Amino acid sequence: MTQADCDRVGKHMRSVWDAEAAAVAPKEGPVSERARLVIKAEGDRIENDWSADCKRELEGRKVDDKEVECILKAGSIAAIQLCAHEKR
Repeated sequence: MTQADCDRVGKHMRSVWDAEAAAVAPKEGPVSERARLVIKAEGDRIENDWSADCKRELEGRKVDDKEVECILKAGSIAAIQLCAHEKR
């Protein structure tokens, strides 16, 4: 797993989180600034935690290409988690 792989997976996880958050946000009326900040902070945390974990535990090591492909194709956070658990 390279740094670029870690970054690519992290960006995908973030985009999935952003899409899920947008899907459940109210369609009409203003979303409160506080709610928007909480959603953004959680997305930042997901991406940053993944990046730190990947660099510490996976970077430079051989990983299952199928697991990475599964994660990059996943359209939800739950599906991403399943990709990691299916291997176990």
